[in-house]
Amino acid sequence: MARNNVTEIAKRKISETEQLIADQVGRVYGLKSKHLSVGKAETKLDVLCTKLVIQRAKFSKFASSMRTYTLPKKILRETAEVGGPRWRIGWGGII
Repeated sequence: MARNNVTEIAKRKISETEQLIADQVGRVYGLKSKHLSVGKAETKLDVLCTKLVIQRAKFSKFASSMRTYTLPKKILRETAEVGGPRWRIGWGGII
């Protein structure tokens, strides 16, 4: 349960940062189309992009630690033959 909460929080933070970046890109485009100074806006955009990269790196590091080992299908088929019909019931969708 705790992993799901952390995952949802991380996904929400990433999507919020992506939305902020999209808004900032719109601001930069608007300023450039009016031929105004975009120095501060581009700096803020760079900071937001860096923040997004850090959040995605943390999430991918966390997500990779959550992966579980799954047996290959060949091994499952072989053990299902050994175990008989009761064993095959549990793995019916895999065979």
